[in-house]
Amino acid sequence: MDKKNFEAQKQFIQDFSARVNDKVECIEMCELRASADSLSKMQLSLNGGDGIWGMLVICEKSVYFYAPRRPLALMSMIQFGGDNAEIEEQLFCFNDLQDLKFIVSPKKWFQIFSQEKIKFSFLQDGRNVCGEFFFSKNAVEILVKIRTVLNL
Repeated sequence: MDKKNFEAQKQFIQDFSARVNDKVECIEMCELRASADSLSKMQLSLNGGDGIWGMLVICEKSVYFYAPRRPLALMSMIQFGGDNAEIEEQLFCFNDLQDLKFIVSPKKWFQIFSQEKIKFSFLQDGRNVCGEFFFSKNAVEILVKIRTVLNL
């Protein structure tokens, strides 16, 4: 990682920590996929494609899904629908949700090149809200961090 990217990452961690009043422990790039109803209940919206590209931010006391305002560097090469409209920032906190569950969705033996995923669900106003996070790395390690922070 070059010095400019390192400084940008360091600045993001400082800014995010100050914003949520919690120390960032880990950041994982991911895609969040959920039904339109579940996204609506989480006050999130698609920013192109079938999911929302962003970061799972694991802090000392909280877990957040964060989709930044400007496109992620990795995704800036891909234009969704040819629309150049600015994407609004999105933030969702997984703390204090009723009946919150996270589980690793095991890959089948023939899915050797597929992404790792963690399914989540919780109750809101008596209705089930659920979705999946897709990662390029070991979802079991990420799940351990999530469960530790949220005492699940």
